[in-house]
Amino acid sequence: MSLDNLFEELGRRRVFRVAGAYAVVAWLIVQAAEITFDAFEFPSWAMQLVIVLCVLGFPVAVALAWAFDLTPSGLQRTGAADAEMEAGDVIAVPGLARSPRRARLMVGLVILAAVAAGALTVMRLGGRGGPVIQGDPRHSLIVFPFDNLTGSAEQDYLQDASMDLLGLAVSHWAEMRVYDDERTSSLMRRRGIESASELDIDSASEMAAEAGVGTFVLGELRFEGDSLAVEAKVYDLLSGERIATEIDLVARGSDPRAPFNSLAAGILQVSGAPPGERPDLLAQTTESLRAYRAYLEGSRALQLFQVDSARVYFQRAVELDTTFALAYLRLRDVDGWANIENPGSRRQLVAKAVTHKANLPPRYRLLVEYYEAFELGRLKRAREIAEEMIARDPSDAEAWYQLGEAHFHHSPGSFPHPDTLGNMGTALAAFRRALELDSSYVMAYQHITDVLGNCAADSPWLCFPDSAVYATREELESEYGTETVAEMRARAREDVFAAGYAWVAAAPRSLRARNELLGNLIRDGRLNEARNQIDMLRGQGSGGLASAWESRILLLEQDYGVAARTMERAIDDPVVARQLVPRSVDLVLSSLTSGARLRRAQELAETLLSGVPLDTVAGPNSITYSKAMLAQFFTVGIQAVVGAEVELLGVALPAWLDAIDEHYGPGTVPHQTRWTASGSTVLAAYLVTKDTTSLTRFLAAVDTTGSRTWRTMDAHLALARGDSSRARARLDAGFTNRDEVELSGDPGAARLFAWARLLEELGRPLEAAEAYALFDTDASPNLWGALHVRSWYERGELYRQLGDERRAVEMYEKFVEAWAEGDDVVQPLVADARAAIEGLRGGR
Repeated sequence: MSLDNLFEELGRRRVFRVAGAYAVVAWLIVQAAEITFDAFEFPSWAMQLVIVLCVLGFPVAVALAWAFDLTPSGLQRTGAADAEMEAGDVIAVPGLARSPRRARLMVGLVILAAVAAGALTVMRLGGRGGPVIQGDPRHSLIVFPFDNLTGSAEQDYLQDASMDLLGLAVSHWAEMRVYDDERTSSLMRRRGIESASELDIDSASEMAAEAGVGTFVLGELRFEGDSLAVEAKVYDLLSGERIATEIDLVARGSDPRAPFNSLAAGILQVSGAPPGERPDLLAQTTESLRAYRAYLEGSRALQLFQVDSARVYFQRAVELDTTFALAYLRLRDVDGWANIENPGSRRQLVAKAVTHKANLPPRYRLLVEYYEAFELGRLKRAREIAEEMIARDPSDAEAWYQLGEAHFHHSPGSFPHPDTLGNMGTALAAFRRALELDSSYVMAYQHITDVLGNCAADSPWLCFPDSAVYATREELESEYGTETVAEMRARAREDVFAAGYAWVAAAPRSLRARNELLGNLIRDGRLNEARNQIDMLRGQGSGGLASAWESRILLLEQDYGVAARTMERAIDDPVVARQLVPRSVDLVLSSLTSGARLRRAQELAETLLSGVPLDTVAGPNSITYSKAMLAQFFTVGIQAVVGAEVELLGVALPAWLDAIDEHYGPGTVPHQTRWTASGSTVLAAYLVTKDTTSLTRFLAAVDTTGSRTWRTMDAHLALARGDSSRARARLDAGFTNRDEVELSGDPGAARLFAWARLLEELGRPLEAAEAYALFDTDASPNLWGALHVRSWYERGELYRQLGDERRAVEMYEKFVEAWAEGDDVVQPLVADARAAIEGLRGGR
């Protein structure tokens, strides 16, 4: 047939019309699907599926239009239909010309309907939001807990064990993608399914579709005479048909894990695994049933984020079997999830897992290799291993989480930023993907809030959905626009709170989740929301912890006396004290010292230090000291800010400075670092003791380019020597013309108090009172809230001197309220303030 004849025949058979009609209808279906799928939140793969099916249907429609006509006698090949038309028979189709060939349009529409129906069917099988089954459906599997029909509670543990054992055994074959037991338990919890007895074919099919696997296993345990029978029923997801049934028996009282080897072998045979791919569960796990049961209990506790219980069980497992690689691996997870900063311990646990990893399934061997690289600081290699795990199974939530970890801990905040380091945005995307795949991965929320906090900061990077772009602020604003950069940072800040609330919703009993949310709310000044969360803590029975958070808010509101009382109530609970003091020592000490509870603060500091197993401890500004030196530093600091024990402080401060000189060679970097870090304490102590020796020693020892506190010291030293001109010059440079850093943090609080005292000593009482008043608005004293309290007393004195009795009384009353319940050493000052109030009121 010539080309001209071909086109003539295509036209005669209306193929072009059918093709055109098909294209129009297909376009309409795609448009309708795009609108409706978005509205119903169908997954993105569903839209892709509709498009693919529409494209595949086109050649079928054209072929049918060429080959068939719809006639009164039914669907006939074109030759027979032409004969009918020549005999005068035509077909009547409403809305179409009376030609049998035009009925081919109906064929096209029927095909499109079939396409749409097929798409909806696959979507239904795939589950809303579930991934598409990839590859051979026999090569992907989910095992549900086996139903215990024995009537014996002693066998209940085998319900969870069945998922773990069969999953481990089948995943021995590298080609098999197994949806692990942790994610399966999470799937069931989200659907409110508490036990295997509540499972049925329909719910199992839906969860298997959501997991994106092609095969699922249900099973049961029952007694048959003197034997325990374990039965596994294997189902094909798409057809819903049972494709295999495997049963094995074991004598009652024997190790019940043995049947799972043979069950797994049968499943692998059905799946097409080579004959050599047969597991040995005892080699993969442990010969000891007691050790395995402890491991199983630990896994269950870890899934529920009960990390203390999980540690006990996993520790028992490795004590019963020192070769139990999986238990060592999970012990390492427990330390990580509990936020225990002991890299040496984690490295030892991973080393044990490495030693005994040979018989683990391929995925777990990769996981051990990941942790080995991670703990040795080879984070680029760790990322490569996580990416390899994801390539094997894109639905592996743990692999996504570990990818995020390897980015998050590989200096993602360094700038300039080479590509070999971790990426802030990639870490965020990986953690979010882990949560999408398994909502039980609640630890991802911790990292998400941490990363989002960095993304919200005015830092040399900008976080996009999949990665962060690193550049200076000017470069970012030039590239993306100032408004866009500001909007993205503001959105990240709001996302911090959204993630915090989501974490609390996912783990409502988790104190860590609520603590993280509370910390962010308070830092952002959202105190009403914070109080709501504190009420929820109290409602859950965590009254001590609720009081600790309430104390923090009271500190911000400058209600120091109540803050101290509230914190004392919190740490009277021994459990809260054990949990709170090591992790929030700044908060505890700040609350107590601001309310003049010196003895309690010092006792807690000593107790905390005595509980540290190492001799070297990180102190303020993350500078390390011996425990004895840090105890000295705490003592001097507490006495200096409260300002009541003059004689003790006169001895303690020189002893502290002598200790620095003795332990660190003068002129060395460690010596300079610790002298500089002591500046605020030395300055505050001088204001109590008036001993200029400490100021002289400080100015002689430190590099003044690394500290601005020296200027305040130099001003006071000059005034003590009678050089008021030099003192005023320092005052103007450091305080009158101050920058935004001068009053910030604890050093800023010490400098502010010292500048105000200098104004007072220079005979400028009104300016001194106004300077002290900056504690109410501009200073951020943190641990040094006691200086704010003392400023009220000083202002009372100054206003009385100025004849402003009303304001003097107001300041004295604030002071009394804050320290009325303080230690005995401050009570003489409290009595003076009360006498002043009485005298001022009596003189009115």
